[in-house]
Amino acid sequence: MGKQLGIINVRGTVGDLNYVRTEDGYFIRRKSSVTKERMATDPAYAATRDHQAEFKRAGAGGKLFRDAVNDTLSNGGDGKLHSRLLKVMMEIIKSDPVSDRGQKKIILGELGFLEGFEFNRKTPLKGIFPPQYASAIDRAAGKLSVSIPSFVPAESLNVGDEATHFKLVSAGCELDFENGKSLTEASESPLIPINNDPVAAFTLVNIIPPASTVSLVSVLGIRFFRMMNGKAYRVKSDQFNALRVVQVQMP
Repeated sequence: MGKQLGIINVRGTVGDLNYVRTEDGYFIRRKSSVTKERMATDPAYAATRDHQAEFKRAGAGGKLFRDAVNDTLSNGGDGKLHSRLLKVMMEIIKSDPVSDRGQKKIILGELGFLEGFEFNRKTPLKGIFPPQYASAIDRAAGKLSVSIPSFVPAESLNVGDEATHFKLVSAGCELDFENGKSLTEASESPLIPINNDPVAAFTLVNIIPPASTVSLVSVLGIRFFRMMNGKAYRVKSDQFNALRVVQVQMP
C-alpha cells in the first residue's frame, strides 16, 4: 500500500484508488476488482473466506476484551490498540491445534499470548511502575488478585512533575468468547501522594462468580492525578496512561 508524501490531504475514493488516513499518515490502496459475490462463492477464494471468518472472530474477541476493560477502568490506550490487540487475537486463533481452517476459535487457542499485553505501547506499565507485583487467579473461589510490595513512590515511579498523586487500579475479567459476554470487577488503591513516604504492601482483589467455566484475565494499571486546591484532577496524557495484562487463565 502506497503512502502519500505530498501536502494535499485526500480522503475517500478517487477513481479506483482509496485514500485512507491512519495514525502514520495518509495511505493509498487500489480497489479490488473482485466482486463480493465472487468472493463469497468462487472455490478459488475458499482460503480467503476461511481467513476472513477467523479474522472476524478475532476482531469480535478483541472488542469483547477491550470493552470489558475500558468500560470499567477508562484507561484507554494508544492509537493502535485495536490493530495490536487484533494481531494478538489472530495469533491465539491460529494456535488452535484441533479445528479446521476457518473454524479455529479463541477458546481453543493459546490465550497466554495475551499475557503481558500493554494497552499503551508508548507508556508500558513496567516502565512506569517497576516494583515486582504478583498476580494470582483462584478460579474455584472466583478471586483474581494482584499483590503490591512495599515501595517508595518518589523513588519507584518513573513519572514527570505534572502528577502529584496516583492510584493503582486492577480488574478481573470473565470473558465468554463463544457467546460474546463478559463480566468485569475492578478495584483500586487509595489516592497515594508521590513522595518519599513508604507505601505498605497491599493487595487489589476482584471477585467474580466462583468456578467460572470461561476465560479469566487479570489486568493492572496506574492512574495519575494532580492535586490543586485540595481537589485531585486526573492527568489524562498518554505519558501517564498505562494498563497491562498481568495474568490469563483458560477454562
